[in-house]
Parts: sequence; structure tokens; C-alpha cells
Amino acid sequence: MANSVKYNAGITCVKWLPMALDTTGTQVLIGFSDGVLRLYYMYAGGSEGKFMTLMKSLTVSMRLLQE
Repeated sequence: MANSVKYNAGITCVKWLPMALDTTGTQVLIGFSDGVLRLYYMYAGGSEGKFMTLMKSLTVSMRLLQE
């Protein structure tokens, strides 16, 4: 588990944004059972980085970009 966020609806799907839209590989789109889509930016260890930084990190934080 990279991170935990509590919502009233369950998650139905998770999709990393394609590199054509997010060249850093740090944005993920999450769909919920209530029909809401949330776009999150993920970063590791308090520093902004790229996908490989996330994969090597033990702690990942998420910031909501769009709902």
C-alpha cells in the first residue's frame, strides 16, 4: 500500500495517466462507485520527482488535483 485516503464510496478503478499526458508518471486517476473521478499527484519523501522515485520510495504522499 502506497497511501491511504478515506472516502464514503469504494474505489472501482485506478489508472496511471499515459506518459503523453504526464511525462513524469506521477499522476493517477481514481474512479469511485459513486461516479466521482479524482486525479491525484503522487510524490515521494517530500520531494517532487518522477515515476522511478515513487517506485523506490517507502513513503508516498498524494495531493488531490481535480475532482
